[in-house]
Parts: sequence; structure tokens; C-alpha cells
Amino acid sequence: MQDLTKGPIQKHIVHMAVPIAMGMLIQTMYFLIDLFFVGQLGEAALAGVSTAGNLFFFIMAITQVFNVGCATLVAHAMGRKNRDEAESIYSHGMFYGLAATLITLFVGYNFGHAYINALVSDEQTRQMAFSYFHWFLPSLALQFVLTVISASMRGLDLLSL
Repeated sequence: MQDLTKGPIQKHIVHMAVPIAMGMLIQTMYFLIDLFFVGQLGEAALAGVSTAGNLFFFIMAITQVFNVGCATLVAHAMGRKNRDEAESIYSHGMFYGLAATLITLFVGYNFGHAYINALVSDEQTRQMAFSYFHWFLPSLALQFVLTVISASMRGLDLLSL
């Protein structure tokens, strides 16, 4: 276990920031790679994926609440050597992550068409956006659960820097 109150603060910040930055970079690369290959299918497909994919960045921003909260709270509990509290925080994080996943799926499948209709004017792009969105939505929703798991693990790992 490392005491984060001792040693250079810059080192501690880098050790905590690098995994978060790498995760966000990889998540962004998923979307950019999708756009690259979908761009080969034509303008309507590219516009449809871009329209539906904007929600990806919105979900990614919301997951940062889970990311920072879980990592910090788990690290604090483990720093106090309170394993039961850390497990409780993880369980609560998973509950809220699953709830956010279900809410995202419900809202996405029931009201996603309104979002796409508001942004898209031609029928071909609308169809492409609907198709992509309905296949992409489960991966968006699962970001919450994956974030809770990785943040909790990172909270444990902060102690071994």
C-alpha cells in the first residue's frame, strides 16, 4: 500500500490520470473506427452513424461520475483497511450501474426515435441512424457496468502504486 500523502503530487496525479485517459482514448477510438469503416458505405450511412453516435459522448460523460466516485470511495475504504465498506461501495456502484444500464436501454429504445427525428431531415439517413442506434445502444448502456467494475479495480490498484 502506498500513502498518497507522501511523495511528489505530480507522480500521484500521473498514476491516477493515465488509466482514465487511456480508457477515454480507447472509447473514443471505437467511435472513430466505426466512422471510418461506415464512411466507406456512403454519405447517408456516415451521417446516420454520426447522428446516433453523438449519444456515445453523452453517455461517456455521464459514466465519469461512476468512474471518479467508485475509484475514490473504494480507495478510501481500502486505505482505512475497511474491506466490508469497499465491498458495499462496489455493490452499490453495481446496483446504480445496472439501474443506469436499464434506464439507458428503456429511454433509448422508447424515445431514441424522437432524438433521431429531430436531427435528421432525409429518410435514408434516418433509416441508417435508426439501424445503427438500435445495434449500438446495448454497448452504450453497458458502459455504466463496465465503468463501475474498472473504477473499483482501479480504486484497489491505487493502493499498490
